[in-house]
Amino acid sequence: MFSVSTRIRYGLRALAYIAARDTEEPIAIHAIAQEEDISQKYLEHIFNLLKKARIVRSRRGPDGGYFLDRQPEDISAFEIFDALEGPLETVECQLSDDCVRMAMCNSRDFWCDFNNHMTQFLKKKSLEDVLKYSSTEHFVTKEMQV
Repeated sequence: MFSVSTRIRYGLRALAYIAARDTEEPIAIHAIAQEEDISQKYLEHIFNLLKKARIVRSRRGPDGGYFLDRQPEDISAFEIFDALEGPLETVECQLSDDCVRMAMCNSRDFWCDFNNHMTQFLKKKSLEDVLKYSSTEHFVTKEMQV
């Protein structure tokens, strides 16, 4: 089964949560963890990777938290995947020339083409597009309903 990692799924959900708020104010990581039902400790690890990749910024202190470093339309899904998992590689031999069967492999070109299509799809999609796929109701918190 082809599968997307939990780190990417949770990271994308957390980023979409921030993007949906459309605010310049940082959002506390415990609030994201609680609202999205993600372990705060795991989310802290994810946000460290996203911060290193300059996808999010943080502010310390009692009113601290995380916010997007750029507008959602300027953050590609590819950047998020790359920040959280490294280079996109659908099969092990794709980024390496170490495979002894590479010269005679009858499926390597197929997997390279598959990977190129996935890469292009992710580069064309932004965090803003992720929000468009989502139902608006999911992102409305209890405080926003008042």
